[in-house]
Amino acid sequence: MKKIFTTLALTAVASMAMSQSAVNVLLEDGTGTWCGWCTGATVIIEDLEAEHNEVFIPMAIHSGDPMEITEGDQLLTFFNQTSYPGGMINRTLFSGESKVPITRSAWAGYVADEINTTAPLEVEVLHSAIDLVTNEIYVRANVNVTGTITKELVRVHLFLLQDGVISSSAQANYYANNPSFPSHPMFSRPSSISDFVHNDVFRATPTGTYGMENALSTTEDATPFLWRFQPPANMDGGLDHENMKVVVFATFYDAGGSAGNEVINAQEAHLASYNSLNPKDPNHPENKDVWGVTGVEDLIAPEITMNVGPNPISDLGIATFNLPTDEYVTVELFNLFGQKVQTLMARDLASDQEQRVAINGHSLANGMYILTLTAGDQVVTERIVISN
Repeated sequence: MKKIFTTLALTAVASMAMSQSAVNVLLEDGTGTWCGWCTGATVIIEDLEAEHNEVFIPMAIHSGDPMEITEGDQLLTFFNQTSYPGGMINRTLFSGESKVPITRSAWAGYVADEINTTAPLEVEVLHSAIDLVTNEIYVRANVNVTGTITKELVRVHLFLLQDGVISSSAQANYYANNPSFPSHPMFSRPSSISDFVHNDVFRATPTGTYGMENALSTTEDATPFLWRFQPPANMDGGLDHENMKVVVFATFYDAGGSAGNEVINAQEAHLASYNSLNPKDPNHPENKDVWGVTGVEDLIAPEITMNVGPNPISDLGIATFNLPTDEYVTVELFNLFGQKVQTLMARDLASDQEQRVAINGHSLANGMYILTLTAGDQVVTERIVISN
């Protein structure tokens, strides 16, 4: 997976603050389309969501089906998940349990217990969005220490999830017409469900299987994070901009075993969608007033304007523009997947004359493209259509 990652965090030491924070509970459900009892686990998760709403965060880690990803398989192996369905609740080894993943019949009780606890830190997702043009995902978050904790033992994670996935693999259903479960919601569904809707599917992580180590600030109780990354291409069931979300969470880490890796706290946020070609889109990351970032109402119109004619282009198109100052200028053409198709100009230009760039329509396939002009710190874009 192609990814770009930036964090403003430093290496960590112990820190103290005055109060504890409320806990959001993370349930990581080991599942697969081949698992006929996993439809019952889905019903339990839906009931827990209805009961606990925003403080309960489910995640489906698929194994042995087309929705499986490497990081999910590594997690299930690390925590010794051997029976399905099985779920980890805040990755805690509860008293009386032999391992961290536990049977679905015990989930409700342990979730209720965890919700009533407090944590020495809180997670805030300040802004999360997906670019409709390039599919790049942008997440800003804070991890705030509110109690006593040894920071050097803490790791920070970001997981990308998706709702509404219909897999290419039909979901097995052992409750179908099963006389032992006549009142179960899955009783009337077929034994193989081709249109089964999978929610909370673990799709990707820019922070790796085991999270970012030494992530918390040495000098401040609040540590800011910024992630920019691309989701994997060709995901089973496809990418749906409207159904993507992220979970940012902090854990302890002990490489020596599955115990000692508890989730400290977590926050879930749905991805807003924005058009990066529209600088005044209210969901554009640069228009969100976090960490003092300029708000949309303060945007200044670009000093450079670019015009293209004719548009659509069937033969030859001309882009014209003027520069306010002498600049090194690049003019590039991108397709709607964000891939560069052509570099039309890359050189120093003077500010005292109109500049012209030719676009040869015969050298391009029919369709829509993004013409991008970069001059200094200014970027100007224009959509063009090729119609031969």
